[in-house]
Amino acid sequence: MLLSLLILPLYIPILIFASSAVSQAQAGLEIDAQLYFLGAILVMSLMVAPFISALSLKISLE
Repeated sequence: MLLSLLILPLYIPILIFASSAVSQAQAGLEIDAQLYFLGAILVMSLMVAPFISALSLKISLE
């Protein structure tokens, strides 16, 4: 329960940009900016993921 409350704020920007991209695509507008932000979030999460997993493995081994 606590983990889901901690992770939920990390999903909010993804939901905002994705829903904005979908609504603008339906209206026939450009969606490049939203896709760039989503790509930047993806790249940042891929860069941070190995460090977070290493930290969680260290904590679990203690």
